[in-house]
This record gives sequence, structure tokens and C-alpha cells, in this order.
Amino acid sequence: MNNELFLEEVNDSVHSVRQHFKHFILFSLILSFLFILIQIPFYKGQEYGYQYKHVMIKLKYLSMENDNSIDVIFLGDSEGKASFDPVTLFHDQGISSYNLCTNFQWSLDTLALTKKMYQYQSPKLVVMETNFFLTTLRKRRILLAKYLPIFNYHELYKEYLLYPQSADEWKGFSATNQVTPYTGSLDYMTTDNSYYPVDAWTLDYMRQVKEILDQHGTKLLMVSAPNPLNWSTSKHNTLQEWCDQNNVTYIDYNLKPEELNINWLTDSRDGGDHLNYSGSVKFMNVLGKYLQENYELTDHRNDPTYTKWNEDYKSIFGGAQ
Repeated sequence: MNNELFLEEVNDSVHSVRQHFKHFILFSLILSFLFILIQIPFYKGQEYGYQYKHVMIKLKYLSMENDNSIDVIFLGDSEGKASFDPVTLFHDQGISSYNLCTNFQWSLDTLALTKKMYQYQSPKLVVMETNFFLTTLRKRRILLAKYLPIFNYHELYKEYLLYPQSADEWKGFSATNQVTPYTGSLDYMTTDNSYYPVDAWTLDYMRQVKEILDQHGTKLLMVSAPNPLNWSTSKHNTLQEWCDQNNVTYIDYNLKPEELNINWLTDSRDGGDHLNYSGSVKFMNVLGKYLQENYELTDHRNDPTYTKWNEDYKSIFGGAQ
């Protein structure tokens, strides 16, 4: 009799454990389903790369320009954001351009911008500042954002709600008169046959970028802005090799100091890493002439549909010509 009671108690315990296990499995499945379900709205964020906030705000400002009015698009990270000045370029050469460079831009973000910009513009030329090309991607973060997007894009809804009240007069350029001198060596482009490592994922993203540009008939120019603090010959070699392999024109202005005439005591905002406004004026003067001489870009200065560009210049510089 005692054995029967014991067995009955054991059976009851086993049955109870099984029931609890079934409930746990069911609860886990429901929880997993709900977790997957709430991810769905955030997958949209992947269209805007990893640094989606920077990408989305740039695209919002770009959308405020007249459709198909931009002939040149600038892409890259903060190096390009501090170097490519569309306002000065238009004033000096009549070339309409827009700076889509963003802080910490990864090649994944460059790809997103390349895909999205054609919704608003049909650029004849894309100019890329090359620093982003050599950034080591944080693959775990990218994979996490891909498969569990809520962790990266949890503030995506804010980007849809926020919208600029007016267009950006500077056309995406980051201008500052701040001066922090560079006092290091100017002989940083020394003889070197080595190659700076480039991320395999970046090469794949750039392959996609190049394919999209080719499909739209947009030419690509790669440019290295002057940077004595962080640029090197090995970085130049890597970029030159990629450009040669992909039939892309490459200009490294770190090899043209006499042409630019940059004064590193007055023309840098942060000790040789980024140009300040006076440095960017010198840089754009040289680059602008090159673009006008080597690409079929229209001079829009006397075009009445670009009157706002002249007005923006006067607004920024107080009517100075």
C-alpha cells in the first residue's frame, strides 16, 4: 500500500513537472513570437545603414532641394564633411553639389546613401573622400542590427517624426573658423611599398556602390583630402590599387601640398585631422577647377532656377562677392 502511494505521488510529481514544462515552453514560444513581432517595424531602419540617424537627416535635407538640381554628390565621413563646401563651389564654378558626408560614416552607410539619393537627385558625378574606406567595421554590431534591429534602431520612430523646418544653406557642409594648429612633420608621405589593410566587408559594400553608380550612369571620383595627422603612403597605396582595379580616378591631395598651399598653423580645426573653413576654401578652389575642367558640369550661376543658391551665399557671407 505504501509503495502504491509512493508511486502515485511520483506520477503526480512527474505529471506536474511535465505540465509546468509545457507551460514554460508555450510561454517561451509566445514570448519569442512577440519579440520577433516587435522587431518588424525596426527592419526598415536597415535601409539607412548602421549610422541611420546621420543618414536620415542628410537625406531629409537633400529632399528639400529641387528635384534633379544637384550635379555632384559628395560622400564620406567627417573628413569630407569638413572639406567639401558646395556653397563655395557654386559661387566659384557654378557647379551644383551637395555634401552627404556624415560623422563616422561606414561603407554600409555609404551604400545606403547611394541607394537613397536617387529618389531625389540624378547626379552626374559622385566624389568620395577616402578616409571611410579604411575604417574597420564592427561586424558584431552590424550583425546584431541585421538580425535584432530593435537594439540599433530603437529610436527610428523619432527620425520619422522630426523634420527640418528649412533647407540647409551650407548644403551639408560643416563649416568652422576654429583653429588648432598642426605642428608635426609635413614629410608624412614617405616612400613605402606596404598596403594598409582594408575590411573585406567594405570591399563588398563598395562593389555594390560602384554597380549602382554604373547603372545610373554616374561617374565616381575618389579624393583624399589633406591630412598630415592620420594619412600615410600605405593608405594611399591601398586606395590607388582599388581605384586601378575598378577603373576609378583617384586624386590624393596629400601628394599635392604645393598646389593646395595649406598652412597647417591656421587651416586646421583640430591639429591636422580636419580642415577648418579657411583650409576648405583653398581645397575647394583647387578641386573645383579640376571638376570644371575634367567633367561636363553645367555652370548654373546665371540660371534663374538656381537663384536660391546665390541668395544662400549672400545670406551666409553678408552679400560679399
